[in-house]
Amino acid sequence: MVTEGQSVILTCSTTCTLTGSAAFIWYRDGSPLFFASQAHQFTASSEDAGRYSCAVKGYELHSPAVALNVRYPPKSVSVSVSPSGEIVEGSSVTLTCISDANPPVQRYTWYKNYRAVSSLRASERSYTINKISSWDAGEYYCEAQNAIGTKRSPTKHLDVQYPPKNVSVSASPSGEIVEGSSVTLTCSSAANPPVQKYTWYKNNRAVSSETGGPEDSYTIKNITLQDAGEYICEAGNAIGRKRSPPKHLDVQSALQVTVQGGQPLIAATAVGVAAILALVFLGVVCVRRRKSTNETEEDRQGNKSPIFGNVSGMAMSHTGTQGTDRDDGEVPLYASVQPANTHNQDELLPSTVQKPLPQCEEGVQYASIQFRPSSAAPRSPAPSVKEDCVLYSTLRKLDM
Repeated sequence: MVTEGQSVILTCSTTCTLTGSAAFIWYRDGSPLFFASQAHQFTASSEDAGRYSCAVKGYELHSPAVALNVRYPPKSVSVSVSPSGEIVEGSSVTLTCISDANPPVQRYTWYKNYRAVSSLRASERSYTINKISSWDAGEYYCEAQNAIGTKRSPTKHLDVQYPPKNVSVSASPSGEIVEGSSVTLTCSSAANPPVQKYTWYKNNRAVSSETGGPEDSYTIKNITLQDAGEYICEAGNAIGRKRSPPKHLDVQSALQVTVQGGQPLIAATAVGVAAILALVFLGVVCVRRRKSTNETEEDRQGNKSPIFGNVSGMAMSHTGTQGTDRDDGEVPLYASVQPANTHNQDELLPSTVQKPLPQCEEGVQYASIQFRPSSAAPRSPAPSVKEDCVLYSTLRKLDM
């Protein structure tokens, strides 16, 4: 046994006496090689392996055959796929490593995308993938090894077809959608072969009578409030179809949203709310004033005469004019006394003391007393009062 690459010499010998220049013929596996020399020398290769014999030209006698066994590493390594043709996700696929080697291949190693496959089956001549998926698609090759050497096969692309998956809907522009604007919905998916038909649904109903088309986007121009809802896209190819989760489309009224400086402001809504609050406030005020007026009228009807409170519990004297014959002990004090609206006439209400006016030279303060007519008396227009007609009251100091 020789190894590929070694030099080999084959010599033909005979016991017959040959006259002149005898010619020799060499045979390999019974086929003549047409070598005329007695010795045949060559560098061994895998193609040189076989059974060799020789003969003397002109004689029909052949020498016994000698076997030439040439060892060589794996060669002509390739990968075959079964079944051939299209591979659909979920089916079973077998990869087989084909090679020529002497001695026979002792170990096979399978690679996917230039990385060794971590599987017990990856050390066999055949590698089977049960229920193949899209993840199994890629470039495969095998490596054959014997005692002489190692050889890798060319890559074999494994194409796995599958229906659409990871289907989703995105809206552009993103963010708030105002009526009157234009919105584009885009359907994204992964599929092999590529998606051939898209169908759009709004609230689980097809958006049009069409069965769908190759466009992966759906544009709504001049969108209205009626266009709001749940949108779904369905992607389909030759293998199957898949629907996306619903995408909610919220459309806001143009009266509610204005844009100022790039920031959305709900100005119209704020004005409307302010107007409503103002109306409510005015309504409450009117009701309370009406209620207060009714209670005042009832109090007036129950009290025939107004009751006035004493000022600081001291007697009050009235003078017609601002005279000069006052006692030195008089203390000037201005007070506004209003009639007390109460059903109990024995109860005196304190007077309201306003900010004191500047004192006179003789130490007298004046009180301005206003009288509110009783509700029992009929109301009449207030008589005109002359500017020089004033009612005063004085308080005297008590000697303690």
